[in-house]
Parts: sequence; structure tokens; C-alpha cells
Amino acid sequence: MTNRKFLFTAIYRYVGMLGGALIMLSFLSGCATQRGAGSTTTTTIEKDSSDVKVEIRTEYITDTLYIEIPAQKSERTTQDSTSHLETDYAVSDARINPDGSLSHSIENKAQKKPAEFQKPIEHKDSIRTIYKYRYKDKKVEVPVYVEKDLSWWQSTSIKFFPYALALILGMAGWIFRKPLIKIIKTLI
Repeated sequence: MTNRKFLFTAIYRYVGMLGGALIMLSFLSGCATQRGAGSTTTTTIEKDSSDVKVEIRTEYITDTLYIEIPAQKSERTTQDSTSHLETDYAVSDARINPDGSLSHSIENKAQKKPAEFQKPIEHKDSIRTIYKYRYKDKKVEVPVYVEKDLSWWQSTSIKFFPYALALILGMAGWIFRKPLIKIIKTLI
């Protein structure tokens, strides 16, 4: 029982010493603002816009059209001599009948004839223009009016606080190593 009582009093004493050391450390360390005398301002703005322009262009090219000529037949009777007539499009035959009249027939040839013409072709072109505005981050030093400069002690405290904190924690660990090992052994 006394052993246990001694252990708890030792724990309270060491925790008290550690707490006192931390309070002392907080008094010795300096306080500083988050921003320094010259603050930096960064701005990032990205803007995208696009413009679509449709351009219609008409081009005329020479093309060939095939015209179909239909087959036709016509007859004529007259008092004349026999004849035969042929063109690119038709054939004509004429003969004399027994009564002395002339029989004449004409037939068109069934065919397709080419004819050239100007064919309009429309071209629709869409032109898309993309505008990108991008402002990159830029450091701008802004001078800030300070009523009074930091003293030598304040600037030294701000600069060396992390090193002092590491040194004090290391020293506290070294000083309290034996009692901490005892506490860990009893808890395990």
C-alpha cells in the first residue's frame, strides 16, 4: 500500500513539474502575428468564353445532266418520191403506196443526251473561337504601416522558439526518463 502511495505521489510531482515547465515555456516564448509586415495577395481568375460563327459559301461547279428524249412516232402521207432521213435523235422512212401516195414515218431513238449546267454547292463552315482569360497567382508585396518595430528580444523569441521548444522537451524527457519507465512498467 505504501509502495502504491509513493508511486502516485511521484506521478503527481512529475506531472506538476512538467506542467510548470510548460507554463514557464509559454511565458518565455514570444507571441507573433500570423502575417508579417509585408502581406502577399494572390488572385486567381479563370474565365472561358466562346464565339461560334457560321459562314455559308456558295460555289458553282460545272456538272453534266442527262436529258432523256422520249420515243415518238408520227406518219404523213404525200404524193412524192421515196426518201430515208436519219438524225441523231430520229429515223425517217418514206415510201410510195400502191395508190401513188407517199407514206412517211419518223421514229425518235430512245436515248439520254448530256447537257452541261452550273450546279450550286453550299458550304457551311462553323468557326468556333475560344477565348481564355487566365490570371495566374501573383505575389504582391503590400507595405503595412507598423507603429513600432519589434524589439531585439521579441524578434529573437520569434526566431528561436521552435528550437527552444525542442530543447526543453528533450531535456524534460531526459530528466523524467526513469519515472516514466517505472510508470510504463507498472501499467504493462
